[in-house]
Order: sequence, then C-alpha cells, then structure tokens
Amino acid sequence: ITAPTTAPAPATDRCAVAGPDLFGLARALEAADGSVGSHADLAALAAHARSGAAMPDLVFVTVSSDPVEGVVPATHALAHRTLDMVRAWLAEDGFAASRLVFVTRGALATQDGEDPHDLAAAPLWGLVRSAQAEHPDRFVLLDVDGVEASLAVVHQAVATGEPQLAVRGTEVLVPRLAAGAARGVLAPPDGTDGGEAWRLEASGAGTLEGLTLAAVTDVAGELGEHEVRVAVRATGLNFRDVLISLGMYPGEALMGGEGAGVVVATGSGVTSLAVGDRVMGLWEGGFGPLAVVDHRMLARIPDGWSFTEAASVPVVFVTALYALRELAGVRRGESLLVHAAAGGVG
Repeated sequence: ITAPTTAPAPATDRCAVAGPDLFGLARALEAADGSVGSHADLAALAAHARSGAAMPDLVFVTVSSDPVEGVVPATHALAHRTLDMVRAWLAEDGFAASRLVFVTRGALATQDGEDPHDLAAAPLWGLVRSAQAEHPDRFVLLDVDGVEASLAVVHQAVATGEPQLAVRGTEVLVPRLAAGAARGVLAPPDGTDGGEAWRLEASGAGTLEGLTLAAVTDVAGELGEHEVRVAVRATGLNFRDVLISLGMYPGEALMGGEGAGVVVATGSGVTSLAVGDRVMGLWEGGFGPLAVVDHRMLARIPDGWSFTEAASVPVVFVTALYALRELAGVRRGESLLVHAAAGGVG
C-alpha cells in the first residue's frame, strides 16, 4: 500500500452519516466541509429521500466491534450487519446515484509491523470488495486510525474516487501493485549448484513458510523398464499440494502431482514415447527440474497447447472422467447437472 501520487481532489460532495456515529465522523466532516446530514439508519435516510429531500452524494456508516462480545461473535455480528446494509443499499432506487462509504478503524495493516486492533471488522473488507466487484462505484471502503487528524481528511480521501483507502494521520493510502525486493527466496541446496537434483518439498513445519528445496537422488539415476525422465516445464498446483505443505494430507505424499515437459530419457520397455516428445501427465515430486514417471501416466501434448495449459489438464480431466464414467455411470444421451461448477473439475 502506497500513498497516491496526486493530491486529493477538492471535496464538494454532499455528505451524510447513517446509523451510530462511532468515531465522531459527523463532527469532523462538519468542521472540515460544513453541513452534514445525520440519519438513524439507511431506512431513515431512504424515507428522507422519498420525502423530496436531496440525496447526499456520499453516505458514511461507521463499523466497529464491541470488545466485550469477543472476536468470533463480534465478527459474525458485523458481517451480518454489513451484508444487511449492502442489500438495503442496492434495493433502494433512491440510492442509485450515491456511494455508501464503510468506515472502519484499525481493521487492516498498511505497512509491516502495524497490527490491526479491530480484527472483527477486517472480514467486512472482503465482503464489501465482493459487492464492489459486482456493483462498481456503489461502495467505498475506508480505514482510519485513532488520530483525530485522520477524520479531518476523510472527505478529501473519498473524493479521490478510489474504492479502497486508508488514512494514517493526514496521509491517504491506496492499494497499488509495485515491484518489490525478493525476500526469502528459496535456493537449491548445497552441492546441486542450481542443477537438477532438487525439488520443492514440505519441511514438516506445517506452514507454507516451511517449504524447502530438498536434494534428491531418485530423478537422475537409472530408469526402470517402463519409466520416462521428463524435463519439467510447468507443474499444476492443486489443493492436495496445499494440504501436503500444511501437514494435513493423510499419509506420505510428495507435492507436484501433475505437469508438462519434454522427454529426455526413456526406459528399455518404452516404445510409445521418444526423447524430445512434449508430454503431460500425472506424477509425483513435480516441483523441480526433473521428474521420473511411468510412461503409461503420460500423453503427448496436443499441437498448439503451451506447457502451462497442458500442466493444468491431467488432474481435473481425469477426476471428471472418473466421476462421470466410473462413479456415475453416465451414458450417451443422458442429461447431466453440474452443480457449483466453480473449480477446474466443475
């Protein structure tokens, strides 16, 4: 998160605060910009608008958790309240030309070392981001700190038109992608010289930070009769790999169960593939330069497919085929309902 490169635009929008004003926002807005409307809730604001009154351009709602409730109950309560407000905002035609600004305080960190102190309010950022994606320009997310000066620039901050902002002191911060320095980059183990005798493995720590590049000896030795050595070009990442890395997968298993690459050596009994063939398939330990695979688990990559495209196919296609043919017994001419088809298998 970085500060914007341009100064905030002059704030001329009409403002109102709806619901409990937990941070004294109305007072700060009035001191900075003049008259600010206050309403008991969004329903009261809607009734006010239906009476013929002008609708404000910006409607602020402050969201904060009650520390007495505990984090989990407070999280549930705030999520339900936020969802209710989103639905109410979208259902009221009179709100169509206005923006609803959710204001949190300390619900997110803007830099290393900063600890959010309102964790229960943090999930609403994800919830409202989803609403922003579906209904652009209808919602704004704004996080302030506990400094009075941050409230004084809230109106100017929202006037930038940014959908997500944080104010720290008088500085307005917005999310931006930027080139960063490489930190914690994994290096091949000593003795491999960056060569081929390593692969990505879970260290047993049970965290993604515990991944390591481990030296291996089983990818460069003599091949079995039906084995093929593949120079890996791309490897598919599946939820199974996440479970393995977190120590949650039942039994012993290696990460990297599918991928694509080029055949560099074949066993004595392999006749269906030759050195130089572009192949894709199922294997183990595929997060490394080399993989040794039974040739019966491989297929040639169709013409026109990239290695990346090919690496994404084996697990989901085989899973779908097994589910439809072996488990469901689907036959030609039958109708099929694919429910919740959100992932690759779907």
